Amino acid sequence: DLPWAYPMQSITSAAISGLGHAPVGIVEGTWVIIMFRDDDEQYPVILGTVGGIPQKFGAVDQDPDGILLKDSTGNLTTTEATDVVTSDTGEQVQTTAPISTAPVTAITTDIPTTPPPGTLNAALASVGIKAILAACDKYGLTTREQKCSVLAIAGGESGWIPQKEGYSYSAEGLQSTFASTFKGNAELAAQYARWKGSREEFFDFVYAPENNGKQLGNTQTGDGGKYYGRGFIQITGRSNYATYGSKAGIDLLSNPELVNSDLSTSAAVACVYILDRLRPKSTSPTANPEYFYAVKKGIGHDTGNGAQKRLAYYEYFYGNKVPSSFTEEKSAAPTTSTPTETQTYNSGAPSSSAAGPIGFRDPNNKYPLQSFINEPDTNRLARGISKGTVVPIKESNRVAGISKALDQGTFDEPSSSFSAKYPFNHVYETESGHVQEFDDTPGHERIHTYHRSGTFTEVDPNGTEVHHIVGDSYTIIDRNGCIFITGEANLTVNGNINILCQSTANIEVTGDANVEVGNDANIGVAKNTNMVVGGNMKLQVDETLDIKANAINIQSASTFNIKAITLDEAA
Repeated sequence: DLPWAYPMQSITSAAISGLGHAPVGIVEGTWVIIMFRDDDEQYPVILGTVGGIPQKFGAVDQDPDGILLKDSTGNLTTTEATDVVTSDTGEQVQTTAPISTAPVTAITTDIPTTPPPGTLNAALASVGIKAILAACDKYGLTTREQKCSVLAIAGGESGWIPQKEGYSYSAEGLQSTFASTFKGNAELAAQYARWKGSREEFFDFVYAPENNGKQLGNTQTGDGGKYYGRGFIQITGRSNYATYGSKAGIDLLSNPELVNSDLSTSAAVACVYILDRLRPKSTSPTANPEYFYAVKKGIGHDTGNGAQKRLAYYEYFYGNKVPSSFTEEKSAAPTTSTPTETQTYNSGAPSSSAAGPIGFRDPNNKYPLQSFINEPDTNRLARGISKGTVVPIKESNRVAGISKALDQGTFDEPSSSFSAKYPFNHVYETESGHVQEFDDTPGHERIHTYHRSGTFTEVDPNGTEVHHIVGDSYTIIDRNGCIFITGEANLTVNGNINILCQSTANIEVTGDANVEVGNDANIGVAKNTNMVVGGNMKLQVDETLDIKANAINIQSASTFNIKAITLDEAA
């Protein structure tokens, strides 16, 4: 209704040449207070926004024309102009009519054994779904939330039909997908692009131990061609085949093809893999949708529209939509409803029959969100309510039991210190779900910035700062960088760690230094090496010790003892 309205900005915003605060907070359905700059009322200026309590959903032509009030019993009623009459004594009397509440949709009781409509090869997918459900019962995934989570992940990975990993890539795709093998070598990538040979030959090279196979636990020549991705969840690498075959009680190292050719094996591997990868482990198996998000976090790799597909499959099997606070329902993207012949998005003309909220409403029926009906428009976090916000999402994704070096115990990601009280928490939440909080609640002062992907930074009342990054992290410093920690520091890395110093490296340890290497250790020194030991030095080698030098000089200030069982003069 206000297509040419100008938002009035605060004096703290320059409002010129892109300077100041961008006036883009209002969405369709927001109620505003305006004034007009001209007598003809052609230039409206928005002075501010007005919140309320949306009442219920209904068709546009059902909207009451009056004001929503409460009668003497507390029931919601509407009062129209014609409802206000004058009694014989001159007193105004109000007639009322109750407003009904929105219907509640119950969760279905049975998990479907058929895939969503439109699934390719639905008959075969249905067989796979039944195999997965049977494996869930066998391996202890018995709750509705657990089973639907497994089905959602398997659907996103393979469409419930065991698949073999594809191997037709462009040269650019090879360099980005298999960086350890092809990155920086365009000629090699071109050689393997759109590979015409066998799948085994392709992965023998790509997943060789010296290439991308090292991070998958491949240790022998031929492991790549044996242990490429297969099954409902595309298990890949010798290490995974050994680990999850053992957990499922199946010898997958000797029979890797079972993951693809045998439905019960593929389903078993999917179940034990998801049980093992659940993050955090403490997530309740009956928590909806927290268990699904904990599984999805453990699996990772949401590329393309993978996250949306998995969520859609979970909702399909579960039988109900995930609450909007857990999903992307808060999105800046246009509504996905289809306009009628007489309704277009540009015109903003609402349909008289389309379902939508009564009261404050959006002509496209997106706002207010249905899950926020009958509650104030003031943000839940600002009102001190954590249910249905990012707080439980963060808790379900919290990482615990992270191992310290040399078996010195574990450490946990701290829980959120959210304990806000109205009206102390200053909250800003965007349409897509980004959140900023400046909480002044006495004794619980916090600063919190949350990205809709799950990445956040939070400072608690004690000044403790938590960074949780669900994607990659990069820190680039053009000059110097300094880090000072007065207490203990722990660094745990599940994958490889690479450190390159392109100048002098100085390391000083004022206490003891303990280094434990689980496999081989290689040290290469281009020039001289000096080692000075103030006390005793012991060197123990369980097998052969080989020393090779152009010249060897050994000097002892006192006793020099050598004991050998045999003496090989030729050596």
